[in-house]
This record gives sequence, C-alpha cells and structure tokens, in this order.
Amino acid sequence: MIMVFEISLNYSLMPPLMIACVVSALVARRLHPESVYTEPLRLETLALWSAKACRWARAMQKTVADLMREPVPPIRETATFRQIADRFPEQPE
Repeated sequence: MIMVFEISLNYSLMPPLMIACVVSALVARRLHPESVYTEPLRLETLALWSAKACRWARAMQKTVADLMREPVPPIRETATFRQIADRFPEQPE
C-alpha cells in the first residue's frame, strides 16, 4: 500500500487499496491457512512426529507412577559440605 501511494501520490487510491489488501488476505488465508513462514515449521513437525511415533506411542502407555522418582531425602541444616558433596553421585539424574 505504501509503495502504491508513494508512486501515485494519490490519496483517493488508499481506501480501495486497503479493501483490496484485506480481501486478498482473507481469500489467501481461506485457500491456504499456513503462511510462508509457518508452512516449513508445520512440515518439520510432521516429519518429526512420524519419526518418533513409536516412541510416543510407548510413552503414552505409561502411567504417572512409572514416571515418578523416589523422593529425595532432605539435607539437614547441620550437614557439612562434605556430606552434601557425597550425596550428588547417589541421586539419579
């Protein structure tokens, strides 16, 4: 719109030009909902989904209890630095 106005310097072109831009945007969105920017992302997501479908299917069959960890015992406020450092290898990642 700005380019057309800059070339023509005619204010009377602006309302029809704005209407044409809105109509063209609505028609384009109706014909193809994805934009130039989001279409590659959607395709990449579909490719990742198909590659990981088996892993996702197995993960969906798990329950919350399968994913829970044992509670971490608290550290006493009187613990020494050495006692705290010794606990790190014991804890699961």
